[in-house]
Amino acid sequence: MYNNIRLETERLIIRNFAMDDLEAFHKILNTNYIMDVIPFSESRTLEEAKESLSGLINIYNKTGPSNFVWLFLAVVEKTSNEVIGFEAVAKLTYDKNQKELFYGFFKEYWGKGYGSEATDEMLRFIFNDIGFEVDHVACIMSPINPSNNASTKIIEKHGAVKGHVIEETGPEYVGYTGEIYYSIKNNKIS
Repeated sequence: MYNNIRLETERLIIRNFAMDDLEAFHKILNTNYIMDVIPFSESRTLEEAKESLSGLINIYNKTGPSNFVWLFLAVVEKTSNEVIGFEAVAKLTYDKNQKELFYGFFKEYWGKGYGSEATDEMLRFIFNDIGFEVDHVACIMSPINPSNNASTKIIEKHGAVKGHVIEETGPEYVGYTGEIYYSIKNNKIS
């Protein structure tokens, strides 16, 4: 089960969201520059965010290596103890055989290296400690969203290779059409 994850870097803690994080979680769900890049996102009231957070916590308790669905984890700045964003890994929506890494941070924390630091630790966790073998993770980037420029640099720094432009994935996944597929390989698997 994934209900007690705590990853630590020099400046950050990456951990499970808790009900005490409701305000930050609600802010993440309603921050356009974070959620606009996620094809299935939508705005939520505080009550809807509370329901969603409760469901997320329930997923932590029910999912594990043998029945993996996704992990959506809080990124906390150590000095302030504030949630500054999230890191997540999930089954790729339109291809459940692949895992997708995605993340988002509040603008006031951009340009400080937090995204790179958190992504480095999250990749280490995915490739070494998630509990099942992962040979690569996908990262999907929007070519028309300028806020993705920094994200693209982060994933390229971590070895991401640019793949293809995503074509038709079916009507239920139309949000992926035109996005660029990147892949980060687990170098420990040959």
